Amino acid sequence: MSEVADDTQEWFWSEEWQAAEREAEADIMGGHVHEFQSADEAIRFLRRYSVEHSSLWRGQVPEEW
Repeated sequence: MSEVADDTQEWFWSEEWQAAEREAEADIMGGHVHEFQSADEAIRFLRRYSVEHSSLWRGQVPEEW
């Protein structure tokens, strides 16, 4: 890793983080994103998604969300 100006940001330049950045960018470019008009709308989506894909979330989105 090359030297960074602010060593508190060194994690950002790790190979693991950069791989995740590339993956996120590919998802964005591929249109694999969701936009919401409000936090409540996003929470409803996550609750529905967690039920439909329970193997990922096991349906455990807290009720108070």
